Amino acid sequence: MEIRWLEDFIALARTRHFSRAADEQHVTQPTFSRRIKLLEEEMGVTLINRQTLPLSLTPAGEEFLTLCEQVTDRVRLTRDRVREISAGQQRRIMVAAPQSLLPQFLPE
Repeated sequence: MEIRWLEDFIALARTRHFSRAADEQHVTQPTFSRRIKLLEEEMGVTLINRQTLPLSLTPAGEEFLTLCEQVTDRVRLTRDRVREISAGQQRRIMVAAPQSLLPQFLPE
């Protein structure tokens, strides 16, 4: 799983359209669709209800969206902190993620 997949999912949840979300993420629609499919395979659940137009999230997708937003916010915070440290402004790094996703981002 890659952070950009989470960002893709957030864009899809916001736009409710594969092509609009792909444009927003600056990738082709087939590439974007493949990433979302890989994300669903990685999670082992269907996140998007493709039977409705505009698209809707499944109950698992709604919960996953909340977690994606938390993880991507933490990644942004971590990047900012690391940049501050590099600039000599800070001396501590804090990494936080929901325990269920931690092994994906910080393997043993």
